[in-house]
Amino acid sequence: MSMFQRSETTLEVDGDDALVIQAELDAAVALASSACRSRRGGVLVTQHDYWSFTVSVSPDVPAGHLVRRQAWRVTC
Repeated sequence: MSMFQRSETTLEVDGDDALVIQAELDAAVALASSACRSRRGGVLVTQHDYWSFTVSVSPDVPAGHLVRRQAWRVTC
């Protein structure tokens, strides 16, 4: 399980245990929500596969809101 900061407004969460991933996602959303206070935008959570997520502050999301989406990675 890992959570690391990819940029000033983006965190990545990866792992193989659903309960731990949920805890890490909750922590990442809390950090992003705090960052939203100093920036315009809301929190965007993107699921890339079953075990990989990105949490970011997005100007495309209204302030104070959280949007979840799936953008599955294509692997061959």
